[in-house]
Amino acid sequence: MKYTDEQVKQAEKGDILEFADKVGVELAHTGHNEYKGVEHDSLVVTPSRNAWFWNSRNVGGVGALSFAKEYLLSEENLDKKIVS
Repeated sequence: MKYTDEQVKQAEKGDILEFADKVGVELAHTGHNEYKGVEHDSLVVTPSRNAWFWNSRNVGGVGALSFAKEYLLSEENLDKKIVS
């Protein structure tokens, strides 16, 4: 399937909190502008910047597309889904 440039731009800007909720990533509200992953507590999401950072992996980004590519599709998370 091929996506248009506009579709890719929209995915890049997608809201991480909404996306995480839709795909079942549990986040706990830990501060005024901070959420942490329940399964991976080194995952931090900053809604005001629509940004995320996974401290234990030293990887992060902005928007739902980078979250999907770098966090959801990480080898560690895929291995858990395959085993489950």
